[in-house]
Amino acid sequence: MTVLTQADTLEVPPAAGFADFAGVWTEAVAPEPEAVAVSPDLPNGFAAFAAAKLFHGAAEIQQFFTQKVGAAFIPWFNTKIANRDAFKDKSIAGAHLQERFDSFWNGYAQAGPVSLTEFIAYMCIFINERNGELVSKSEGFGFRGHPGIAYLFDSFEIVTS
Repeated sequence: MTVLTQADTLEVPPAAGFADFAGVWTEAVAPEPEAVAVSPDLPNGFAAFAAAKLFHGAAEIQQFFTQKVGAAFIPWFNTKIANRDAFKDKSIAGAHLQERFDSFWNGYAQAGPVSLTEFIAYMCIFINERNGELVSKSEGFGFRGHPGIAYLFDSFEIVTS
């Protein structure tokens, strides 16, 4: 395992006030933080491939996954990816999943082709935020004196009557 020190990087994310989404940094016994592992990376060429791979609707997405991994996206994800590593306690669940999947991706593709990169990014968000059920639900937001979306690191006084 490669251990990076602060000298090996421009800035250590937690020390700079940023989140460590890759989960690779820790406070060392020494005064400087160090990485406990190298951040996961994409295989060579995958980013270019995923950006260039375009789908014109749900059927093409399903066909791609069936050809590549032997199953349509939802059953493949739930069998091979769900409830593991970054998707611990996450799966694609809910009623009418395939119909919602098809409806969403067919509608989204009407504006133009969907890249594999877009598909992966949006599905990760849907799975993390809505358990992959592809149902639109409004989120509550705003407080008196702090209209709009309140982010984790915003500071404001909550006044109740």
